[in-house]
Order: sequence, then C-alpha cells, then structure tokens
Amino acid sequence: MQFMKKYNIIIIYSRSLESGGALRASYIAENLSLRRHNVKFIKPLKRLPFQLDFPISLFYYMFKTFFKQCDFMIVIKPYPNTCIPAILKKMQNAKIILDIDDLDYAYRDGFMVHIGKLLQKPFPKFFNAITVHNENLRELLIKEWKIPEQKIHSLPQGIDLRLFDDRNIESDLKKKLNVKGRHIIVFTAHLDVSTDMKPIFEAFKIVCNRIENCTLVVAGRGPYQKNFEKLAKKMDLESNVIFTGPFETKIIPSYIALGDVCIVYYEDRLANHYRTSMKLREYLAMKRPVACNDIGDLRHFERYTYQSKTDVKDFAEKIIEALTDKNNKSIQGYDFVVKNYSWEKIIENFEKDTLDTLLNTI
Repeated sequence: MQFMKKYNIIIIYSRSLESGGALRASYIAENLSLRRHNVKFIKPLKRLPFQLDFPISLFYYMFKTFFKQCDFMIVIKPYPNTCIPAILKKMQNAKIILDIDDLDYAYRDGFMVHIGKLLQKPFPKFFNAITVHNENLRELLIKEWKIPEQKIHSLPQGIDLRLFDDRNIESDLKKKLNVKGRHIIVFTAHLDVSTDMKPIFEAFKIVCNRIENCTLVVAGRGPYQKNFEKLAKKMDLESNVIFTGPFETKIIPSYIALGDVCIVYYEDRLANHYRTSMKLREYLAMKRPVACNDIGDLRHFERYTYQSKTDVKDFAEKIIEALTDKNNKSIQGYDFVVKNYSWEKIIENFEKDTLDTLLNTI
C-alpha cells in the first residue's frame, strides 16, 4: 500500500447518528485514517423528537469545528446545519467537499419537496468539490442543480472487506432467533421513509404460499419500525417476520450470513433512481444469493443477482429462484464487488483524484 501526503481532515454528517448515511460517513473516515491521514469524524447527534437534532446540530458543529485547523472538511449531505460550518471553514483556507449521496427531498411529497430543495440547493456552489456515488445523480446535478461538470468527483458506495468476511460471523445467531430448519430471507435496512417495505411483504407473502417454513428477518432499526410491524400484522405475516431492532454494526455480517437469500426492492419512485444500494454490495461480499428488482443502481448488478421486473409477483419468483442459486450468481457477485467496491481502493482513488488535485489547485 502506497501512502501520499498526510492531510488533516474533518468529516461531519447532516442527519442523526441513527440514519443510514452515518455509516457511509464512518466508512469514509475510517478508510482515510487507514491511509494515515489525521481524520476527525465528529459524531452526529442522536435523533431528537420533532427532529430538533437538525437545528441544534448547526451550533454543535460550529462549536466542534471552528477552532480546529484542517486541510479539508468533508460534509455528507447538503443541509444548512453542516454546510454553514463548512463555509466558515473555507474562510479559514480549508478546502471543502460536499458529498451528495441521495436525492433526499424526493422521498417527500407535495410542499415538503419544495422545502427540501430550498434547504439543499443553495449550498453546492460554495464548495470546492462535489462527490457523488452514481452517474444518474451526477447528471441530475449538472442539468437541474447547474453544478459545473468539472466540479463533480466520483466517490462510489463501498464495502468494508475487513468487516464483511466469513470470519466475522456469530455462529449461534440462528439458534438465538429460533429459525433452524427454516428458509431464511434477509433484508437489512435503516427503517425510515426510504424503505419500500410493503412490496417486500407482498412478495414474501407469495413466497410463503408457495414454500413452507419461510422466515423474513428484517435486520435494522429506524423510526418506521413500529409502522412496519403493524403492517406485517395486518397482512397476517407476523409469525413469519422477525424484526431484530438495533444492533452493533459488527453484527451485520452475521445477519446477512443467515440468509438463504438476501433481498433489495426499490419501488419506481424518483428518489430510488438516484440511490446506490449499500446492502446489495454487502450481501454479495458475504457470498449470499441476492434477489432484487431493476430500478436505478440495481440494474448494474443484473449479471450477479436474480433480478426481477419492478413487479411484486415477478420479484417473488426471483426470490424462489435465488433460494436454490443454481446459477452460482453469489460467487460471481462476490468476485465482482471485491474487485470494484472495496473502500480501501475507493479511498485510495479519492485521495489521488480529489484531495491531491484540490490542494494543487490555486
């Protein structure tokens, strides 16, 4: 491993500690540290009632960053609570980078869409560079947000291959969950507005009617968990669905390893065309057969997954097909993600193509 110049880097994340993007932020921080940079990832606040963590964190981040010297500040997600402290840092001669990892406002409806745009769109012009994890998002930012193409850099969604490894599996988890002898379907997620749970339950119900002894393990937590538990009960799936609730990140590989098949499903809505699936990459890194549909980023994995049309019945058929994995797609998928999506390689390229380039630009 070849190391370049050491940088002082601060990373801040716009949403609460429990939200999915916090993982992306932590992986970026960890892998920059492994490149021997001095990295300070300022721990996000926990979720507060009425999203009070959002305005409070503006002052929290200003206090935490204003007197710290750095070469770079990296902001994950464009919101005022993190962008304003970054702009102040730019006035102290730091280079500032904005990672746009989702089209957040597209998860909302009506008036809230306009509020989301109002909160996010003014800030990219102040940053030295913008990073994105997929080409759809890059094109939208150029066409609709009017961000200059040369300002946008690639920072793909990666996998921590040290974590997602067979050696990190908790061997007695199946016994703890009392699912021995059952067909196990695993879905990992942060359970919030971005989670398309209803079509997953609908497809799972079809699978249960075709195959006996099926269990869906929903591995994750989030503000919508109670709503999804009620939905499972309403659909008469309560006895076949396990919600794990919160657990430490290091346990994720063990839950994935439980799966005879792991699943991802995106409904055909605007936000899903600009997402990049971390869970799909993690499933493949654990050599699990994957059933998914064909929206957005998922399309790129057609060769390595049992991919359906965006249709619940077809998705159910692909889950059943994946249970046998006759085509050994799980092994092909493993080779593909290890070669292309390790955080180690992604951050090495980011260091060279973005950090070094910015510091050499007057």
